[in-house]
Amino acid sequence: MADTAAADGCCRRRLFRCAGSVLLLAAVVGCDPASAPLNQYEGGLRVAAGGQLDVWLGADCPAVSAVEVQLNDSDDRPTDVWRVEAASGGARLSSFRLGTVPPGFAQTDPLKGEWRSADTLRIRVETGASRTSSYAAVDSFLLEADSRAADEVFVQDQGWTSSAGYRDLVAEKAVYPLCEPSGD
Repeated sequence: MADTAAADGCCRRRLFRCAGSVLLLAAVVGCDPASAPLNQYEGGLRVAAGGQLDVWLGADCPAVSAVEVQLNDSDDRPTDVWRVEAASGGARLSSFRLGTVPPGFAQTDPLKGEWRSADTLRIRVETGASRTSSYAAVDSFLLEADSRAADEVFVQDQGWTSSAGYRDLVAEKAVYPLCEPSGD
């Protein structure tokens, strides 16, 4: 009888250890920091006259507090950063031209280099407590930039689309704007 009780206790300990290991494994796999984000936040890019880069946020954003565009090399190291900040409370913004200060913003970090020389662009939009980031591979964007219609924008991982096509992507939850849209 003593052997049965000892064996029973041993089995319970093994069962608890096994269950604990499974829970730990599930927690580690479920919280993988290298896993893809649940939501893809993307705006749109377009080359304007004179080779300037226009960035569309995907919506009219009522209270943007800061915008930052980081130019990265092929090793994903920053080579240049452009940043603008709004006064307290933020400013309305739906698009901007890289290197040009939008109304209601002040430049804190000027653009020193040429955006076309970057391998990737990282675009960060801050609105109050919210911060969203997006990236774009410059080469994939530039491949067809000159042949696109004026109303089309490049959306990373989605390709070229019109405003209506972008709204369809948002409705399908394939992408989300870089800010919480205004209700206007």
